[in-house]
Amino acid sequence: MDILVSIIIPAYNTEFVVGNAIMSALAQELEPVGGGAEIEVICVDDGSSDGTLRVMNELAALDSRVRVVALPQNVGTFAARIAGVQESRGEFVLFLDSDDVILKHCVAAYLQALQGESDVDIVFANRITHSENAQKITRNFPHLAAPCALFGAQIFAEVFATKTWQSSRWTQTGKLYTRAILLQAIDFVRETWGGIPRGISGFEDALFSFAILQFAQKALVLDEILYEYLWRYRDEKMRNIVKCTSPQTRFAQEARVIGLMQALANTQKVRDSTLCAHVDRVLRHIKYDYCAGQRHGGVFIALDAENKASIFPVYLRAVASSMRYGKRRRALKRMLLFMISLGRIRR
Repeated sequence: MDILVSIIIPAYNTEFVVGNAIMSALAQELEPVGGGAEIEVICVDDGSSDGTLRVMNELAALDSRVRVVALPQNVGTFAARIAGVQESRGEFVLFLDSDDVILKHCVAAYLQALQGESDVDIVFANRITHSENAQKITRNFPHLAAPCALFGAQIFAEVFATKTWQSSRWTQTGKLYTRAILLQAIDFVRETWGGIPRGISGFEDALFSFAILQFAQKALVLDEILYEYLWRYRDEKMRNIVKCTSPQTRFAQEARVIGLMQALANTQKVRDSTLCAHVDRVLRHIKYDYCAGQRHGGVFIALDAENKASIFPVYLRAVASSMRYGKRRRALKRMLLFMISLGRIRR
């Protein structure tokens, strides 16, 4: 029986919840799609120091559809997802975070949407977030009359729309990809950066989408909820996750990701003039948010120059740097209020 969908679950120190993610993948009801459709679950242990790998191996021993890839050291979600793609055998790939779950009809709904369609690279669906006190439905493209199709540079423009910025559009979860486009993007990343970057912390989804969408020619947008983001279990699932301990480390990581995006943007190999315009607009938006976001911190890390000492406060350096990427009037207003108030007003 041919494997049609590979569900990839990267995990780092999520011993307490990874089993739920794997079980939700194994519980997929595929009868509606027929044709002998089959799935495989690729569990990638990203060098965990807790019992994550043990849980994976126990479930793999119980179900032959589960395969475990144990990475010798922690490389980050970006590289771990790529390792899973390279081990997968399905025609399509679905990413599932180790602290979330998918609904039992998730895969069937994606495959049914593809019936009668050709040359589809990506299928978008919606998600529901379970917080401590409420549930929230997030629709990726609420302004579109779903179900519908997107084509060419329009896909990139909608996913990274700066006027309606929404992270769920450019995360890898809640979408179905063809394995072919992922392999194409991975080759592009390796060729552009000289290898697969490791240790990326934060914004890794946007970085991967930045590469994938260079090649996307057709995407489908569904109006179905197929993914469950379990925010209500945050305290439990984040127990062992290592996070950046200082603003300087976090800003340095973000600067690295933006630099990698810029390297992709500088590569003209697969870009036409329309896509170039969208890419440049998104980079300006991201750079502005990065520089403006440093205004409350105690460090300032420049994107395209060495971080040299300055007599000006961190706030003024951050806001002044953001002026290069747009919204100059807002930046000047912030600087003026800061100086008039002797540093008491920061916004």
